[in-house]
Amino acid sequence: KKEELEKISRDENLGIVKRNRAKAELSAIQNQDSLPLRAAKIQNEAALKKLTRAAHAAGKAAKDAEIALGNAKKTQYEANQARRVALETGKVAEAIKLLAKEACDRVEEVLNEVLRDKKAGKGTIFYIERELQEAKKFMP
Repeated sequence: KKEELEKISRDENLGIVKRNRAKAELSAIQNQDSLPLRAAKIQNEAALKKLTRAAHAAGKAAKDAEIALGNAKKTQYEANQARRVALETGKVAEAIKLLAKEACDRVEEVLNEVLRDKKAGKGTIFYIERELQEAKKFMP
């Protein structure tokens, strides 16, 4: 509409009234408040800044997530290692448990032999039996 009014205002073939009316409308259009346009531009810039900040925050969150993933993988590896060590320790403990039981049985046999042959005094045998019973309490 602006271009049309400019053509009319310059056209010398038209009457003075039409030209002046076109000039008046043209000046009215040009003097109209461009506030909605400025407001839209400001809002657009604000939205752009907000999106830029959000993109930066998302990038930082992604980096943090990668670091956390690396830490989680490392922790999982360490947990698997600890599990393997625990299983091996459990196997060793089972073997030691059998050896300890055999040793206790052997001590009982020797103690019974000593008691039968009366090679030691009753006090010594009493303390040895007591130590053996104490040791058996802590055996699984």
